[in-house]
Amino acid sequence: MLETKGDCCEAAIHYLDYLIHVRGFDRGDLYVAHGLVTGTGGEVANMRYGHAWVEHANGIVFDFSNGHSFVGPKDAYYRAGQIDPEETIFYSHLEAHNACIEHGTYGPWDDALGAKWIPEEVQDALTEPAITREAPRRRGMAL
Repeated sequence: MLETKGDCCEAAIHYLDYLIHVRGFDRGDLYVAHGLVTGTGGEVANMRYGHAWVEHANGIVFDFSNGHSFVGPKDAYYRAGQIDPEETIFYSHLEAHNACIEHGTYGPWDDALGAKWIPEEVQDALTEPAITREAPRRRGMAL
C-alpha cells in the first residue's frame, strides 16, 4: 500500500460525502479528482506529486486537505498547481466509494498514477515519516 504524508485522498472522499449528504449537492455533478500537481511552497516547492480534490461540474474545485481550505475556480486551481487535465482521473461518487472498498484505501487507485504519486525526490524532502491512509475498517474488514 502506498504511504503518503498528506490526507488529500481521505479529505476528498469525506468532503464529497459532505457536499452530497449535508449540503444537498447532486451526486451526479461532483467528482473526486486524482492528478499530479506541482508544489507551490514549503518542502515540496516545484516538485511534482499526486494529489486529490473534489470538482463540481460547474467548474468549482473544493480542496480541504492537510488543514487547508480552497473553494474556487477550476482554471485558477489548475494554473496554480500546474495540473494537466490529461493526467487527471475523475471518479463519480459511486466509483470513488467502490474503489475505496476494492482497494482498501482512500487512493490513489490507478496503478499508473500511483507510480507517480510520491516520487523519490518528494519523499526525500519530507521531514516527517510517511503514513498509510487505509479506508475505514470494522473488526479487520473493509467497510
